[in-house]
Amino acid sequence: MTVYIEYILLDNLAVDMFLLYLVFIVRKRNAGLARVFAAGLTGAVFSVLYPFLGNYNYFVKVLLSPFMLAIVAKYKRFSEYAVSLAVFLIISFCLAGAVVMLSSFSAVDLTKYNAKVQLLPFFIFGSSLIIMLLLKICMKEFYKRRAIAKAEFSARVALKGGGKAEVKALYDSGNQLYNPATGEPMVIISQRLFDKLGCEKGEEIFVRTVGGLKPLDTAELDFEIYSESGQNKIYKAKAGISGDVNGEYDIILHSDMTGE
Repeated sequence: MTVYIEYILLDNLAVDMFLLYLVFIVRKRNAGLARVFAAGLTGAVFSVLYPFLGNYNYFVKVLLSPFMLAIVAKYKRFSEYAVSLAVFLIISFCLAGAVVMLSSFSAVDLTKYNAKVQLLPFFIFGSSLIIMLLLKICMKEFYKRRAIAKAEFSARVALKGGGKAEVKALYDSGNQLYNPATGEPMVIISQRLFDKLGCEKGEEIFVRTVGGLKPLDTAELDFEIYSESGQNKIYKAKAGISGDVNGEYDIILHSDMTGE
């Protein structure tokens, strides 16, 4: 039987990374892909070197698991490391037992390296990793959109001519702009909403930004915002006018304002 070293390297890399990821899923901790890869590669390299280690073979095998766990994450306490190592060993023994059981029902001995299944572990792990990363991206986008949806409010703005315009408002905890004259909360409105209001600009104020003090035109704004329950709150506030407001929204609410 011909055994290719690169196949052994890829298979063991896949298996070690899979085991390490399972540990951190069980422990409910985040593991960086770069660290997991480095730890998995360390285990894979030593798996190739095992036949050349002679009497040191088992000694290296005993130390390899603790060493990989030390690479893959930083631990605040030794107890965290000890628990992670215990979980790693338990999962390894459980999966090894599963392989032995499957081998007893198969014509192929999965406990030995076999030409028929040389890259099977690698392809299984590779497919699982791609699926897992895609699910992670999808879930992140889902929760991001869900969080944004909770911060969105319907608003009705009073126009100068007596009518009202329906716009979208976004609650932003980072908006802590106050009227320097009265100390009351201010909102930020888009330039397009100001143009729709038909009112004149008020006095110019200066706001502190990362780049220093920046002048900001203002306008008086009367508006109502609505919660999911349909209830509304009415505000009369000074608004800063900005051309940088996201195109989906016309009002950025102050951190003290919500539709609840």
